[in-house]
Amino acid sequence: MNKLNEILLEELPDLKKHSEAFLNKELSKLNFKRYSGAFGVYATRSQKSFILRFRLPGGVISKEELQFIYDMALKYNLGGIHLTTRQCIQLHNLSLDAILDIIEQGILKGLYTRGSGGNYPRNVSMSPLTGVTPGEAFDVLPFAIAANVYLLKSIYAYHLPRKFKVAFSNTPTADAHSTIQDLGFIAMSYDHNPFFKVYAGGGLGKDPEPSLVIPISLPPSDVLYAIEAMLNLFIKEGNYEDHNKARVRYIVNKLGKAQFIASFLDELEIAKQSKELSLPFTPSFEVYEDWSTTLIHPRIFKQKQINLYSMYFQPLGGQLTLKLLKQLLQYLDYLPKVRLRLTMTEGFYMINLDEATALKLLELTDGLGGETKLTQSVSCIGVPTCQMGILNSQELLDNIISYFNHKKYKKDILPRVYISGCPNSCGVHQIGSIGFAGKKKRIENVITDCYTLYIGGSFHADHVRLGIPLGDIPSPLIPEFLYKLALQLESLNINFDTWFETDQDSLTAFIQPYLV
Repeated sequence: MNKLNEILLEELPDLKKHSEAFLNKELSKLNFKRYSGAFGVYATRSQKSFILRFRLPGGVISKEELQFIYDMALKYNLGGIHLTTRQCIQLHNLSLDAILDIIEQGILKGLYTRGSGGNYPRNVSMSPLTGVTPGEAFDVLPFAIAANVYLLKSIYAYHLPRKFKVAFSNTPTADAHSTIQDLGFIAMSYDHNPFFKVYAGGGLGKDPEPSLVIPISLPPSDVLYAIEAMLNLFIKEGNYEDHNKARVRYIVNKLGKAQFIASFLDELEIAKQSKELSLPFTPSFEVYEDWSTTLIHPRIFKQKQINLYSMYFQPLGGQLTLKLLKQLLQYLDYLPKVRLRLTMTEGFYMINLDEATALKLLELTDGLGGETKLTQSVSCIGVPTCQMGILNSQELLDNIISYFNHKKYKKDILPRVYISGCPNSCGVHQIGSIGFAGKKKRIENVITDCYTLYIGGSFHADHVRLGIPLGDIPSPLIPEFLYKLALQLESLNINFDTWFETDQDSLTAFIQPYLV
C-alpha cells in the first residue's frame, strides 16, 4: 500500500469520532463543517445524514470508477448521484457508516474524497474536450493530471487560509473557468510554440473578482512551479484570521494588482531555484484538417480525429438516476475505447465515438436530459439538502422547465441559466449570461422567496466579466419571466448576449417590471 493511502486510512477513526460528536450535538454545525470538509464530507440540512464528494481530476473518470460509485450508491439505497459544477460526483443522504465505508473502499481503489472540500487544493478542473477539440493549441490533460497528482500527494499536510482552485483550459473559451480561479492556465501557441497564458487571483461568491492576467508566456513544463509559487504566496500573504477575507483574491486587494503580480513572479523564480518540478511533457503542434459529416445534432460534436464524435449529456440539474446510470454502464461494457469526461455544467461527454455508437447513445439518452441550452441549465443542490442553502434551486429549475413544457415551447432561444440557492455561487450565477442567486426578502411585510437576477456574465478569455445584479424577482414569477424573455428574443430575432452587448438599456427596461 502506498504512503498516501496509509495516511488517509489512518485518518478515518478521527473522522468517525468528530462525526459522532456532531450527530450527538456535541460539536456545532460550523465547527464540524470546518473539520469534515477536508474529507469531502458535509452534513445535510437535517444534520442527521451526510454528503460525500469524490474528487475526479479534470473530470476524467474511468468506467471502473463510475461502476464503483454506482455500486456504492446502490448499496446504500440512493436514487441517484449528483454531478457538480467542478467535475466532481456527490452522494447525498448517507449514514455515517456508509460514509466511512465508501471513503475506505474508494481509497483502496485510488478514488479519493480528501481535499474535495475545506481549506485545501480542490479538484483540478479541465476543459472536458481537451485532446479532441478542433483548433486547440494543445492537449492540456497531461498537465491537469500532473497538477492533481502533485497536490494530492501531500493533501493531508496543507494548512491554507482557504480553498485553492486550479484550472486548465485548452482554448480561450475557458470552459474550465480558468479566467476566474485562484490560478488558471489557458493553452496558447505562437509560431508553433506552445505556452500557457496564466491567470491568477480570481474567484466567485462574496466579493467576486475575475482573475488577473500574469504577463508571462509560461512554458508548459513549468506548470508545477507556478502552482508552487501561488501556494507559497497564499501561505505568506493569505488571511488566517478572517475566514471571510481569506481567498487569494483578497491578497490582490491587500497588495494591489501590480505588487500581487510582482510577488507571484518572485515566488515563481524562487520555486524554480529551490526544487525540481519540471514536467517531461512537450506538446506537439497539430494541423487540424476539417472533415465533413451528415450527423448533425446539438449534443454531438465533431472531434479533430477524423470520423470520431463526442456526445454531451446533462441530466436535469445534474441529478443522474441510478436507473439511467446502470444502462450507460452496461452499454460501456461493449465500448472499450470510449472515454467519459465530466463537465463544469453538471453533465458529461462521452468521447471517441464512431457514428453508429453516437447514434445509439443519442437514442439511449433521448428525452432524459437537456436538449436545449435552457434545459442544460445549471443548479446547485440547494435546500433541502445543503445546510448553507437559502432556497430550493433545484425546484426552481424544475419549475422553469415545467412551465416551458406546459407552453409547448421547445425553441432553443434562451442561453443556459445558472442558479444558486444562496449568494455563495456554487451554481456560478455570477458568470452566466443569466444567473439567479437565492435570498429571502420582505415584500409588503411578507418574507418572500426571491432570486437576485444577474445578467451579462462571461468567463470567455476574450471578454471576461462578472454578471450585473439588476434586482430581485420573486421565485414564482421567474418561469413566466424567462418565457416572456424567450418570446421577446424571438420577436427581435436576436440572441440574449447580443441584446446585452448592443442595447443594454432596452434589455433592462424589459426586465424592470419583474423586479421587486
